[in-house]
Amino acid sequence: MNLSLSRWGHGRLLAAWSTYWVGLAAVTLTPTVVAILRALSASSGKASVSATLGNTVLNIVVTEAGKQTFSASAHLLPMALWIAVPPLALYGLWLFKRSRAVAEQREVAPAAALGDVKPDLDVPQRANVQSRLPHA
Repeated sequence: MNLSLSRWGHGRLLAAWSTYWVGLAAVTLTPTVVAILRALSASSGKASVSATLGNTVLNIVVTEAGKQTFSASAHLLPMALWIAVPPLALYGLWLFKRSRAVAEQREVAPAAALGDVKPDLDVPQRANVQSRLPHA
């Protein structure tokens, strides 16, 4: 299996992006999801979860029985950069590697193979055939 970036197709690139986003979500959201599920399954019924967005900061607070058990905050710009920049960098690297590979193939391939296009089927020449349909 050749894992060279220049040989990747669109599907493999999209799979790499998806794998990155799933991994990023798993690493960053797992503690928050665990705290929320623990609070929601509390038998006391005195748990609350609040999420606020203010001044480009996302805050999540989990409270159980009046006591804060979990708190998380993140600025929107770093979140957006973590989501967008690595896939875009991979895409740029993929385009760069792919264009170099195509350029190298053009240098190696003979000019006749690149420029001459020949039909796959031989088209028989027609003799002087007239139509039987009346002309208007």
